[in-house]
Amino acid sequence: LEGTPSSTYTFPGASATMTQTIASGTATLGTAAITSGACATVVTVTATGVATTDVLTVGFNGDPTAVTGYGASATGAVLSIYPYPTANNVNVKVCNSTSASITPGAMTLNFRVTR
Repeated sequence: LEGTPSSTYTFPGASATMTQTIASGTATLGTAAITSGACATVVTVTATGVATTDVLTVGFNGDPTAVTGYGASATGAVLSIYPYPTANNVNVKVCNSTSASITPGAMTLNFRVTR
């Protein structure tokens, strides 16, 4: 389909606003220790066309429950993931709000930006 992002198309008897994928890909998260109350270095992936007003959809590309830092923990030692856009980039920060350092296992996120 041709058109601008979030174009409205009229069909016989109905109309609809359709989204367009602006960018998609993967972001590989770091595996270095994250100290208590700190965030890891931001992971930035070039995503041409992404605007600061876009919203990212992200998800793990595998089962995170067995990966250190991302799965269930009896002590609450689970990392938080914060995805956000900047102009032509997708960024992901992993932060540790627990009282101990966490060294996360390898994890990759899939992302998609639609408008």
